[in-house]
Amino acid sequence: MSSTLAGPLTDHCFTSVAHSGTLKGESITIAGVPTYLSAPQASVASTVETVILASFCVYSFLVCVLIRKAGFTVVGIDYFFGDPVHLHLNKPGSDRSTWRTKSIEQARASVPKWVDGVKEMFGTILDHPSQHTVLHSYHPIETDSAFPATFRRHVEDILVEKRATYYFQIFSGVSHGFGTRGDPEIETERWAKEECQRAMVGWFKRFTSSK
Repeated sequence: MSSTLAGPLTDHCFTSVAHSGTLKGESITIAGVPTYLSAPQASVASTVETVILASFCVYSFLVCVLIRKAGFTVVGIDYFFGDPVHLHLNKPGSDRSTWRTKSIEQARASVPKWVDGVKEMFGTILDHPSQHTVLHSYHPIETDSAFPATFRRHVEDILVEKRATYYFQIFSGVSHGFGTRGDPEIETERWAKEECQRAMVGWFKRFTSSK
């Protein structure tokens, strides 16, 4: 059986629509890495501060606001180091694969020390479930070139074999990246995006003290 769990980058990974919202966070540095921090108000904060690790982009920032409202502290790592892909999309001669390789190398070098820095600063962290740690929550779509049904079922087989605690929620009518980059003007995409985020918060609450 193939060990592949996800396909290569596709156009869906590089396209989006404009979103609006009010960010509730600040830019800090942890272990030399640019970081976005969004902490809840004292009235809704959990008794044991739980930090959720997220990726660093404007769309993720808006999701961080939602998670923050549920009482979690969220930190997002900028493993792009101020050089996100949208700065290159319209440049003549720009090459996605070169940018991707550079970003992956940066992430591999910076993430371990960054995670250690987050632990030193906050103590308790909960990695995003998609990072394949102990708890697994997936929100795939019916048709996805980056995570097709064959790969999804392979992941299910692995989780069943490992007797893992997992949860799948499959959506139709949306494309890859809908959870953060779905079009809010299209009802199907907006509903799927919001439902995915509600489920994500519920999943975090289930396994933390923030209930």
